[in-house]
Amino acid sequence: AVVSTQSTGDILRRAIGKKKSSLIQKMKSEFIEGAVKKGNFEDEAIRIYGMIESFADYGFNKSHAVAYSMIAYRMAYLKSKFPFEFFSSLMNYSMTSSSSLKTYILEAKEAGINVVSPEIKTSQE
Repeated sequence: AVVSTQSTGDILRRAIGKKKSSLIQKMKSEFIEGAVKKGNFEDEAIRIYGMIESFADYGFNKSHAVAYSMIAYRMAYLKSKFPFEFFSSLMNYSMTSSSSLKTYILEAKEAGINVVSPEIKTSQE
């Protein structure tokens, strides 16, 4: 793809991510003109920009869906194979959110994990 500068390319990337179709359309002529100036065929530049527009319609959401599904898969694996470590990590991370912490404690108890409150006199380092 031919984009005049890195910043122009970044503007196009953000426009795709935020689904700003007016900006994507505006940049189309700039993209095609830049491609032709660099010795590419106009019909090829139009075809390539068509792919960019097509990706903007569904590809950005699809890539995020894949990323989130990978995270969900890994978390489910850790939760099933290493439940103590999994819940311990969640609870340590959620110390500032009492509602999340409460949810994780209840879920850990439902999974058969004995969750006890910290006790300064009997807790170990």
